[in-house]
Amino acid sequence: MKKYIVVALIVLVGGALVILPLMKGDSETDELIVHVAFNFEGNVGTTVNTESTIKIKLVEKEDLAKVDLIFNSKVIKSWNKPTSNMEFTFAPDRIGTFTLQVVSTNVKGVKNSDDRHLRVLSDITPEQLTAKIVDTYRHDVSSYTQGLEFYKGRLFEGTGQFGKSKVSEVTLDGEPVEGFSQTLNGAYFGEGITIHDDLLYQLTWKKGKCFVYSLDGSIQILDDFDFIGQEGWGLCNDGEFLIMSDGTERITFRNPKNFQIQKTIDVYNDRGPMTQLNELEYIDGKIYANVYQTNLVVAIDPESGKVLEQINCDALYAAGRGNGEVLNGIAFNSETGKTYLTGKNWKYLFEVEFARN
Repeated sequence: MKKYIVVALIVLVGGALVILPLMKGDSETDELIVHVAFNFEGNVGTTVNTESTIKIKLVEKEDLAKVDLIFNSKVIKSWNKPTSNMEFTFAPDRIGTFTLQVVSTNVKGVKNSDDRHLRVLSDITPEQLTAKIVDTYRHDVSSYTQGLEFYKGRLFEGTGQFGKSKVSEVTLDGEPVEGFSQTLNGAYFGEGITIHDDLLYQLTWKKGKCFVYSLDGSIQILDDFDFIGQEGWGLCNDGEFLIMSDGTERITFRNPKNFQIQKTIDVYNDRGPMTQLNELEYIDGKIYANVYQTNLVVAIDPESGKVLEQINCDALYAAGRGNGEVLNGIAFNSETGKTYLTGKNWKYLFEVEFARN
């Protein structure tokens, strides 16, 4: 486990990032001289909007023309022909893990660099909540729940596993609505679902495919989109974009017409990245996500990626799991204001309220 070390005002945080090679240059030149380096070892961390001082030591000033400090591929400070150690104070305005580089250029234009990672944490301590059971409904234990969503008062469920993946309209007691079910080809492992403008979207796990279904009279595949390079996990929408998780801390906002990426956010609390983000639901301006293989649901700011709430669902797991697997499945009925949670192959679906501890 690598560690992020203290640098000036920078706070100590843990991480498992690979340190990039420190001094890079043209291996074929015999004139490469290390001019500058960061005045600390390893990677570093700080908190968003917190001023941090980066210190740089001058190793050799002969033939040194310029020094650039680069954050996230953007030059944030330059020094021309420096003659002493340097420092720069800045406040990162976004959370995530970024590249921090100090690059020296000699009088012949030859560059070398010292490269590190800078991890920027959220400045918010998430509110701790507990999911309280309000009402209990039967859930089909054969449903390996991957997506759960209400649309115009109707409840839809997407399930996974090869050869068993499907999308269905179901009742609150888990019974399928006749004529509203579609099974996926056995080569696909179904993942999250969401419904936008009368079209249902279903992710697949490792095939890089999103299927689009019509809800006009029945559930039928109309189209599909490719998203190569990502796994499909959870899916929801904010009325404008499709919002997708891929098992990492990254959440991707996509155009529902062509599935092209519009923006991304990284999800962090005040301790580090929140990975394993699975099934998603958009409720009252927040993204709610199951954290895979835990009994935790988190509420995320869709603009910044900051975790606003962490919701303990231990009671639901104890009451509803039976012989099933993990907690997964969040559905909000906007017509009633009620929220429901369940899990993979669980015997119950729960109406819940999120209460302060």
